[in-house]
Order: sequence, then structure tokens, then C-alpha cells
Amino acid sequence: MKRLYYRLSLRRRLLLSFLLLAVFSSALTGLVSYWIAYRSTEQEAAGSTQNTLNKSAQLLNERLRNAIVSASSMMLSDPFRQTMHDVYADDAGFYYGRLTELQIPLAQMKLNDSSIHSVLITTPIGDFSATNDLPLPGVRIRDTLFVSLLSNKQQVQWVESHDDPLFYGKRRVISLLMKPITDMNVDRVHVVVNLKEDVLRSMIAEDLPNGVHGYYLVSRTTGKPVMNIGEGNNFPLNPGLLRSLQENERGFLKLETGRQTHLVNYARLDLSDDWVMVSIQDREQLLRNVNKIKTTSLLIMAGSTLAALVIANGITGFLLKPLHRLQSMMGQVENNRLEVRFSSKFDDEVSQVGHKFNRMLEQISALISEVKEVEADKRRMEIKALQAQIDPHFLYNTLNTMIWKSFASRNEEVTEMISSLSLLFQLGLNGGNEMTTLGKELEHVRHYLNLQQQCYRGLFEYGISVEEESLREARVAKIILQPLVENSILHGFRELEGSGRIGITVKRSAGQLVLQVEDNGKGMDPAEVSTDMLQQELPGKSYALKNVYSRLKLLHGPRAELVFQSEPYLSTKATITIPIEGEI
Repeated sequence: MKRLYYRLSLRRRLLLSFLLLAVFSSALTGLVSYWIAYRSTEQEAAGSTQNTLNKSAQLLNERLRNAIVSASSMMLSDPFRQTMHDVYADDAGFYYGRLTELQIPLAQMKLNDSSIHSVLITTPIGDFSATNDLPLPGVRIRDTLFVSLLSNKQQVQWVESHDDPLFYGKRRVISLLMKPITDMNVDRVHVVVNLKEDVLRSMIAEDLPNGVHGYYLVSRTTGKPVMNIGEGNNFPLNPGLLRSLQENERGFLKLETGRQTHLVNYARLDLSDDWVMVSIQDREQLLRNVNKIKTTSLLIMAGSTLAALVIANGITGFLLKPLHRLQSMMGQVENNRLEVRFSSKFDDEVSQVGHKFNRMLEQISALISEVKEVEADKRRMEIKALQAQIDPHFLYNTLNTMIWKSFASRNEEVTEMISSLSLLFQLGLNGGNEMTTLGKELEHVRHYLNLQQQCYRGLFEYGISVEEESLREARVAKIILQPLVENSILHGFRELEGSGRIGITVKRSAGQLVLQVEDNGKGMDPAEVSTDMLQQELPGKSYALKNVYSRLKLLHGPRAELVFQSEPYLSTKATITIPIEGEI
């Protein structure tokens, strides 16, 4: 991806930058707007639903409280108190009289509270109820779901929604079970008040928004519904939700069920510590309108992208016009039209580049003239280098030896010398190239040594050793070994009458190519030779070494070195170190 970006033109990079900026800005704006709307809607929904639940719970509390107050008022009436005297005395003789007397307070209870369906007073001397309520014959309270509550010492107990087991009709009711309010010690006396579930549900549903779907009245202990409020009453019995209902009186949480997320609000009833009203809303439905912001953001992003492309295309075309003109001029310069010059009425960065381009052209023109002079000097230096390498005395001695051998009819040796001399010149010229291979350089110095052996019979022997054959392909400057062996022959062996030895070794060391020429001549002063070799002026005796050293530095860089060591008549070494291309 990075390489592809680098290949793009400047105009396309600018277009891409504008495009990315537009997309990023619109996407960031849309995401921030969506997040703000999402959070705001979620919080407002949670707060609104919580307020509604609190009001509904308060309304249901009032209804339940009214039922308790009605039952308490009935138990404070004289007929009920007289009945309790009969129960205390275990006297059933006045049963029907007490039943008649209780009809008025029982009727008043229904009159005061329309949600009361039926009332039953159970005592050891008989059960009492309103005459328009038809109790089921033979059904005792101990045979119903109330049996588990009879032994409880609580004054008031509430029973979740169920079918009425005491009266005809099997109507769905919520039951209030109370112990009698009396100053006498009576036992096995209970008052059952059945409240109509549909009336309570309708009352609650009036204050609930969006219908009544998703609202529940549940038990905090079991997590099961207490009364049907909504159409869908499949309350999700989630352990985390149930634990939250048990630990807090009211609150808000998010409930994950499968792939759906629900927003849950709940509020506990005051008159029944175990009952809690719960609202469960689907977050996706709640945020349906908020999702329109997402769609709008995508449309804005698409529009911004198109607008950015159009605007960026115009802007980049205007901004890059001077650059295109400068590019055209560069093309003319490539065709050797150095007289062109950039001009602009603006004084911006592009114009400054253009003015520097003009100065560069002027400097190039000056440099071309300078290069021509340098090239001329280089050619003269090459001629001098060849003259320095091909000593006239060497050529004279070689030709003289060839003539002498031809007179002596040693034609094979003459032929060999002519061939070596020809190859020596051919390899030395190297087609005008400064660089050659190590193999050709070794072949060049071998021909030179063969010719010198013919000229100086018995003066020296030589050997060439290459550590790795692959090193013969290494690139080196031409004619760097011949001046070193020539120095050994002309200066090192000057006072020897024979037994001279020249050894050329080639090896690799730490990514460097090491060429070493060693002889057993009279030696030299390495410090003096090195000093002469580094001087700007070229002493005659050190010109060849200076030439070799300069070309090594020029063609192989600062890592190239030429070092001398000498022990007279034992070992005099000239070591060339050259970096191998492709190795560190």
C-alpha cells in the first residue's frame, strides 16, 4: 500500500488527501452526532420510563393500601367485633345473625373500592362473606394455595395473581390475607380480600406509554410474574437481572439476551416488599429514530466525498499549473535546451523553486564547462597513467629481447612474448573502462611478469594464489598490481643476481578483497613511501604508486587502502584492501 501511494502523482495524492479529509470529517461528525443522540435518547428513555414506573408503582401502592384500609375499617366495625367475641367464646349460636350484621360492612368495602371482587372471613365457627358472593361449597381455606401462609405471623400478606379458589367464577384475582384486628386472643381467623386483576391492570396501563407491552409485575424472590400487565408476559428470568432486583429498590440496567440488548427499569412496591414493577424495552426499537442519523451521516459522507473530489480537482489543477510548467521546462532541459528559464507572477513556494531551478541551470552550464575541462584533464591523466605503467625501458628491453631471440631462432619464445605483449596492451586498455574483473587484472600482471622473466633471465620467480575462485569475478580498478610488481623488479631486485621471489595472493576478509604483492628484495622505508604517495605534488619515483592510490580512492571509495610493510631481503609487502560490491 505504501509503495502504491508513493507511485501516485502529486495531483492524485492531493485528491486522495482531500477525499480522506472529507470522509474523516463527515464520518467523525456523524459518529459523534450518533453517539450523542444515542446516549441522550437512552438516558431520556431510562429517566422517562423510570418516572412512569414510579408513578405506576405509586398508583398500585395506593390501590393496595386502599384495600388494606377497607379491610381494616371493616374489622373495626361492631359486627366484626361481635363476631370475634363469638369466636373467642367458641359460640356458633349467633352465626346467621352475625352473617346478616356483616353484610353492611362487607358491602361498604366493595362500594368504596371497585377493584375488590370478594371478601371471605374464615373463623373456627364458620366462614362469612357477602350474600352476592357465592363461595364454593365444601372448600376450606386450608385446602387452597393460602395454606402455606396461614402459619405466618405477618399481619398483612399479598398473594400473586391466581384463579379465585374460594368463590364461583374462577376469576383472576390478587389476594390480600390479613389477620384480624382485635384485642381478643383469637386463633385461626383470617380475612381474605380478592382484588380484580383486570381492574388493577387497566388502572396501571392508563399511565404507561406505547401501550402495555414489555411491562411486568414480578416477584423479587422467584423472578416469576405476579400479575399480567402487558400482552407479552414472557419475562426473561436472567440471573443478573434477578440479583439486581433483589439488591436494589429501583434502578436501570442493560440486559443482553442472545443478540438483542434490552433496557430494563424497575421500581419496588412499598406495600409488598417482594413485588417489583419492571419495564423491558428493545434498544433497537427505541433507537430506531436515532438510526436515521446514521443513514443521514452516510448520505452526508457520500455527498462530501463527491464535493471533495470536484473541489479538489479544481484546486489541485489551479495549484499545480506552475508545477506543470516547471515540469515541461525540465523536459526541455532533458533535451539539452539549457537556455530555458522559469518565470511566474506569483511569489509563492513554487515560484521560489522555479527561481532555484533557474540558478541550477546556470550552475549546470558552468559545471558542464568545468566537466569538459576535467574530462580533458582526465584523458591527459589516462595517457600519463599508461605512460607511467608502460615504462619505455620495459618496452625497449622487451623488444630487444624479442629481436635477440629471433636471431637465435627461438621462434616459439618470440611468439609467446609477442602474444603476452599484445594481451598486456589489450588488458591494460580494457576498452577504455576504468573497472575490470580481478581475473583479467591477474591475467594482465601474469603477462607482464612473463615478459620480465624473458628480459631478466633467472632474476626472479613468481606465484599467484587465489583463495576462492569466485573472487576472480570481483570488480577492481585496472592496472593496480602491475605497478607494484614493477616496483619489486626495478627497485627491490636491483642488487640481486638471482633468487628473487614475487608472490601475489588474493583472499577475502570481513567483506573486503585483500590483494598482496610480496617480494624478498632490498626493501623500502614504508613511512617515506606512504608520505610521498599522499603528497599533492607527484615525485617521479612515486608517480606510479600515487596513481594507483588515487584511482583506488576514486573508484572504490574511502574504504580502499594501500599499505606497505618491509623487512629488507626477507619480506616487503604491498597490501591493497578493496570493499567487495554487495558485501558489508
